[in-house]
Amino acid sequence: MAVNVDRVYQTVLALANKEQRGYITPQEFNLLAHKAQMDIFESYFSEIRAAKREAVIDVEFGRKIRTIQDKMNIFKVYKSRSLIAGNSGQSWEFNVPSNVYSLGSVFYTPITNSALAGYGRSDILVTEVGTEDIHHMMRSPLTRPNKERPVYVRATHTSTDQQVTMGERETIRIYPPNDWNASSTWPHFSTTTTTEVDSGEEDEEGNPIMSTVTTLGTIAINYIVKPNQPKWGYVVVNSKPLYNANASVNFELHESEESSLTNKILELAGISMKKPDVAELILRNEQMKEAIKNK
Repeated sequence: MAVNVDRVYQTVLALANKEQRGYITPQEFNLLAHKAQMDIFESYFSEIRAAKREAVIDVEFGRKIRTIQDKMNIFKVYKSRSLIAGNSGQSWEFNVPSNVYSLGSVFYTPITNSALAGYGRSDILVTEVGTEDIHHMMRSPLTRPNKERPVYVRATHTSTDQQVTMGERETIRIYPPNDWNASSTWPHFSTTTTTEVDSGEEDEEGNPIMSTVTTLGTIAINYIVKPNQPKWGYVVVNSKPLYNANASVNFELHESEESSLTNKILELAGISMKKPDVAELILRNEQMKEAIKNK
């Protein structure tokens, strides 16, 4: 489903050099390719909102919203349990993976329900609330979150290592706080329940000895993943760059976006080379394509 980066680059070179308008180096292409891919990728979100407002046409193929959803499905991750890890320094905090572009629903699953885990029936939805909302919710016993009705707040955590700042990362903080211990290893949290069970042993007076149960659990999320940065990798042979597939990264967009990628890169290249005629030509081509698509 990916778009071959070498094919796009060769097409861009052929069109840019058709009238001797300039040469695009591999370094320039890689920068423009990343920008073009992100522009197209980010346009899906506004396009799908617009498509939802349009009248529904009962056709099997060609519905705009379905076409956009097909392009976005490449980037959807559903109930990922392995990528989100607890921040061991904070008992309530979990680190959002760095490749998340848009966070969707958050769940947690008690692992004690092993027969149901993984099938969605034991997953408990964790509701997002704002920082001001959680302040008021915690003050009232009626709205205070609990393990059966948890909530989370999005936050930013600065990671440090030996007093050296490693950068900021996005986290989610689960409430009620301090009811579980987060861990960077799977499963990502443990909590001790207040329910007592018969341990099967008796004390000196013959009474059953009760013990508490430690429940293990994991956090799961739905999200849109960021596309990887494309790269036209090469080796230099006789002072000329030669394509190296092993060092390259293809575009992750749907294969139908190949012409859009080519046109977008040429448009950006025309601007960077101060060739407005190139940019204007490509812009007209894109407008024609859009007009045909919307007929």
